[in-house]
Amino acid sequence: MRIGYLHSRTDTGQAVKDFEDFLAAYKDHPQCARVTRALGGLHLRNLELDKAEAAFDAVEGASGASTALVDEATMQSAFVKIMRFYASKDKTSLTAAISMFGGLSSAADAKVRAKSELGTAESLLLLGKGAEAHEKYKAAAQTYSSQPYFKGLALYGAAICSKDMQNAELAVIEFNAFLDAQAGSTLVEKDAAWRAICLANLGSYIQVTVQRNGALDEIPANGIVPKAAYLKGECLYMAGEYSEAQKQLSAVVSAFPGTELAESAKNAVARCRMAIGGVQ
Repeated sequence: MRIGYLHSRTDTGQAVKDFEDFLAAYKDHPQCARVTRALGGLHLRNLELDKAEAAFDAVEGASGASTALVDEATMQSAFVKIMRFYASKDKTSLTAAISMFGGLSSAADAKVRAKSELGTAESLLLLGKGAEAHEKYKAAAQTYSSQPYFKGLALYGAAICSKDMQNAELAVIEFNAFLDAQAGSTLVEKDAAWRAICLANLGSYIQVTVQRNGALDEIPANGIVPKAAYLKGECLYMAGEYSEAQKQLSAVVSAFPGTELAESAKNAVARCRMAIGGVQ
């Protein structure tokens, strides 16, 4: 069985059965830990959170479990807990996630450390601890300054924190920092550059699937350039910079026509015009 093959399969139901049959038949096989982790990933793709979490948590006791595999499974289990919060608003899942992420601060794999730091920041933000989350995101942006993907997520996260804390001026600066970090002179070019960075940071098997099926939009981080550009406009409006906000939001409409975000930006442009008229 080639574990990577699962990433290019669309029949996830049968794939789950194949993995479960393997684990039932070969309980002491040295690949059991990898298969168990992959099974958790399949359940996660199906949004079966209970089964995904159980599989990730079972990796440590599976045959062939290495420290690296256990660390990655622990990280994935922690992210499942964040997903639980989005589904149920149960904050206890976030505190559990923070504890699990904290245990990975010395993980050997740099990607596991980076994702865990960003996961901690996201959890803090969702708990309403914006200032703490902001510090975590800013620290991550410095730590991973040479890694565009993690740096970009950290810069974006910091800007979101500032917006949530009603610090519009700082949020504008931070959204600019994220947008300026992307190659290109237009929003369309920057969006394409960020999408390429996202694709490059996926596993090789997932890259093949994305390129074959065009499924990158399923990855939330992929669409944050348009969101950053739109939110920058909203923050300019919050700061009373109505003319600049109108320019920014109009640029979003032009760059991403036909999208829900463009429709929201059109409405925001109308608000800017009313505000400008009121000021005059």
